Amino acid sequence: MNLKLIIRIAKSLLLARFRQTFVAAAGVTFSITMFIALLSFMAGLNDLLDGILLNRTPHIRLYNEVKPNVNQPINNLLAYKNTHNFIHSIKSNISRQEIYNSEAIIKTLKKDKRVLGVAPKIITPVFLMMEPLILRV
Repeated sequence: MNLKLIIRIAKSLLLARFRQTFVAAAGVTFSITMFIALLSFMAGLNDLLDGILLNRTPHIRLYNEVKPNVNQPINNLLAYKNTHNFIHSIKSNISRQEIYNSEAIIKTLKKDKRVLGVAPKIITPVFLMMEPLILRV
C-alpha cells in the first residue's frame, strides 16, 4: 500500500473532528498519568507499612515457657481416672510471668555493641482488626 496515502487519510480524519480527537487524546493521557501516580503511591505506601510494621518487631524475645500443671482438673474425676486425656488448652502452673533476673539481663544486653535497643516489656499476642478510616470535614 501507499504509505503517503494512508498518512493523508489518517490526518484528514483526525483533523475533521479535532475537538473529539483532542478530548480522546486528553482522556488517554490523563488515564495513563493517574495509573502511574496510583502505582507509585501504592508502592510508597507498601514500603511505609513494611517499615512501620515489620521493622518494629523484636528480633529476639526472651520469655518464660509456660509448662502444664501435672495435676490437671480432669485427672481428679474418678470417671476419667484410667483414661488418657488430650488437653488442648493447658491450665498452667501458678508461676511468675516475669523473667527471673531481668535487670541483670537488660544491663548485659545494653553493654553489647551489637544490640541496638532493649524493651523491658511483658507482651501478649493479639489479633489486630483495623476499621476503615473515615475523614469528616
